[in-house]
Amino acid sequence: MRATRTAVVVATLTALVLPTAAAHAAGAGPTVAEGARAATSRTAPPKPLVPRLPGVKPLHTKLFAGQSRDVVRVKFAEGSGIRLRNGKIVSLSGRDLAAVHSLLAGSMASAEPVFSLTEQQLTADAAQAEAASGRQQADLNLYLSLRLRPGADAAALIDRLNALGVVEIAYPAPLPSPLPLTPDFTPRQSYRTAASSNGIDADYASTVAGGTGSYVRVHDVEYSWDGLHEDLSKLQNSMYANGTPLDPFDDNHGTAVIGEIAGDRNGLGVTGLVPDATIQVTNTNTTTGFKAGNAVLIAASHLVAGDVMLIEQQTAGANGGCGASQVGCVAEEYLPEVYDAVVQATSKGIIVLEAAGNGSQNLDGAEYGTSFPSGKADSGAIIVGAGGSGLAGCSLAHSRMDFSSYGSRVNLQGWGECVTTTGYGYLQGGLRSQWYTAGFSGTSSATPIVASAAAALSSVAKARGMLLTPRDVRARLVNTGTAQTYGLSGHIGPLPNLRAAIAGLTSAADTTAPSVSKPASSVPPGYSVSSTVPVSTTWSASDPSGIAAYAVYLQINGGSWVQQTTATPTTAGMTLSMTPGSTYAFAVAAKDGAGNWSQYSYGPTFGVGMWQENSGYVSYSTGWTATPWTSASGGYLDVSSTAGASASFTFTGRNVAWIGTKSTNRGQAYVYLDGTYVKTVDLYAATTQARAVLASYVWPTSGTHTMKVVVVGTSGRPSVDVDAFVRLS
Repeated sequence: MRATRTAVVVATLTALVLPTAAAHAAGAGPTVAEGARAATSRTAPPKPLVPRLPGVKPLHTKLFAGQSRDVVRVKFAEGSGIRLRNGKIVSLSGRDLAAVHSLLAGSMASAEPVFSLTEQQLTADAAQAEAASGRQQADLNLYLSLRLRPGADAAALIDRLNALGVVEIAYPAPLPSPLPLTPDFTPRQSYRTAASSNGIDADYASTVAGGTGSYVRVHDVEYSWDGLHEDLSKLQNSMYANGTPLDPFDDNHGTAVIGEIAGDRNGLGVTGLVPDATIQVTNTNTTTGFKAGNAVLIAASHLVAGDVMLIEQQTAGANGGCGASQVGCVAEEYLPEVYDAVVQATSKGIIVLEAAGNGSQNLDGAEYGTSFPSGKADSGAIIVGAGGSGLAGCSLAHSRMDFSSYGSRVNLQGWGECVTTTGYGYLQGGLRSQWYTAGFSGTSSATPIVASAAAALSSVAKARGMLLTPRDVRARLVNTGTAQTYGLSGHIGPLPNLRAAIAGLTSAADTTAPSVSKPASSVPPGYSVSSTVPVSTTWSASDPSGIAAYAVYLQINGGSWVQQTTATPTTAGMTLSMTPGSTYAFAVAAKDGAGNWSQYSYGPTFGVGMWQENSGYVSYSTGWTATPWTSASGGYLDVSSTAGASASFTFTGRNVAWIGTKSTNRGQAYVYLDGTYVKTVDLYAATTQARAVLASYVWPTSGTHTMKVVVVGTSGRPSVDVDAFVRLS
């Protein structure tokens, strides 16, 4: 938990609307905003959605090994309504697709959706994820896979597609990437032992109710499982197929992964870290191509909140490569279709883990955007790096293995070497169903260790009647883990420590929403008015876990509540241009660091009124002269150079602002409120500013007040003017 903090920030937005001349001409009084106004509704705004941010399109495409020359993937822009109908790309929303059809006419042989669920299922899944998470989801119906005609230039086609506004991103379809070569190490399974022995303490977790995974499902997304292995009975009837599976390597990779997680507790071979978890698997490679995004979606459809999915794949990153050497490989969510499918899964409460990749890539590099992947928001997944085991003949415990990709987006580490598990036959050969190895390695061996820790923690929580969110599981494992040792630079995070993480479950979950102040609005000094008036609205919130986001809604003239966009999710204010004669109301909710949303806090409904210098509500002493000036509001100023000359504005409201001119020839004025001196205002400025907000004052509630401006008679520059007064009711 973090110390309570309250932030108030002001940003600037603009929305210009012309005022009604008729309202001013009618001489409407200052107790009611000029113009007709509808009654204000207090219907609660809809639940806010955190906006989805698309990635940045590449300027030029270079195809690397591991990327298809025959298939191009396209994600069309949100709202375009693009679908396949009888093999033709159409827009249900009426978008002009002439440029798309012209571009594809000579290049595309056929097209198919990237995701295999029906359009209705994809739409329903996205709606469910949005309702559960408050996070805007991608329309997965907009992903299409285009098979090219022989001789078509895939890279050139991708660049031309990315030049179209209707295309969010085009990219080469991935090919199955080679898996890590397995070194031969001395057999041991120390990764399940206590933290003091460089393990995750699954041995301790096994003594705690739920600690062997009995309350969760674990779903492995990859390929190469041996369902006949003597130590992997949980692989039987575990397949949820993605099309027709095609194993691209047949090298026991999935067999080794499942051995770490759920090897049978049968007195022979290995024992998995969570042997009582229900195991499920889905293939990424099919007879019609590599379809990792669809595999993630299928896996998620067979899981519920608190279950675990691990994506045991890697893909070519921004620097290419990811061939036989694996240099250049990064986490699979670098692929847009995988990222969006992962976001949907985590939004539903599914705990997703991904291998960081064996590509030695710095995911904080500029080529990966302001945040991995491609400047997008955190997917909510746990990304796992490869660390040393500390065993004899192996690397320094908890240090980054030189092949592991790294960066601030990599959350936790597992053993990236010397892992004893099922498959491969290097430790024990003979019949394939009896193969074992003592040298499974890479981020491939690391990810199942962390996935098992996540499964054990979630299962223990469920046994105690708690449901941990994906981010909560990630935070608890990070905060209680064994710290990384920096033999090599590059962040891969701590190794989980289940004893410490489970001990932390005794603390009650944070279910208390933040405290939010009512939004307060006023006309800010330093701005200028035009046909509209600048109005700043601020609010604040506090919570021991900090404030993660605000949801802000605005209602105009009693109409519908419309969500507003602040400069950042935690910006606690905004300035809008508002129309005299209209009414406005704000509602603000806050989300804390634990994900709890507050109720909406409603500010008062207020009207905006502006009265020119010649209004009947403005009274003057002697010594003032009406002066025409084209830059003035309404075309005239009342100007005085007489010391003691005064102008008074009487109104009913909660905020008043004096509008006038700042310039080199302008002097000082005293400002009085309800007969009491409050301030001396100097109107001098090196550059002339017309229609400037010279002074603004706010009261807690609406009432009848008088603002009085008195000329000081400043030597050498005695002039003071009144251009207008603004009031918020």
